[in-house]
Amino acid sequence: MTFELDRRRFLGATLSAAIIALQSPGKAFAATDADAFMAVSRAAIGPQQHLNPTIARRLQETMAEHLQGFGAALTRLEPLARQNADTDAIGKAAEEAGLHDTLRAIIAAWYTGSISNTMNAPMVAYYEALMYRPVADALPVPTYCFGVPGWWTATPPALGISPIPTAAPPKTSQAPAQGAAPLPAHPLPNTPTGKL
Repeated sequence: MTFELDRRRFLGATLSAAIIALQSPGKAFAATDADAFMAVSRAAIGPQQHLNPTIARRLQETMAEHLQGFGAALTRLEPLARQNADTDAIGKAAEEAGLHDTLRAIIAAWYTGSISNTMNAPMVAYYEALMYRPVADALPVPTYCFGVPGWWTATPPALGISPIPTAAPPKTSQAPAQGAAPLPAHPLPNTPTGKL
């Protein structure tokens, strides 16, 4: 008796889930689109950048809504991204498949936080846009402050890189040529002060 009740509940829950999935197919497949977008993004931008899954989902949804044919192009890009995990390889494969513009739009969206460089384009991410990461140790994202008023007068942080070594000029054993004209005293000898 108990087995029958549990089996009925299980079947009822399964049937309910199937009906919900059929009534809203967009919601049922949204995770697949987000996964495809993330796979293409990782291949195009490189593994060294941490990509926020929430930003990825928002970018994908906004691009699908505003860019004609984006969903179909993303579907074609996903297998290329999974086969070509290197940024150069995915770029070449996308160009050969005629999808280079879509790939560049995805990269630009990650770096700018918007899906277009036109007026009133939807802004998906501002502070999290990748273009601010390379200078994050020394420059704040515009409109965000690093500290108290006048913080910019403090000595900037060290770059953390070794200085470029300077080599001594090579020694020459030859004497200057006889009869060589001396260098002028002014950079501009025709003017009285050497200035224009």
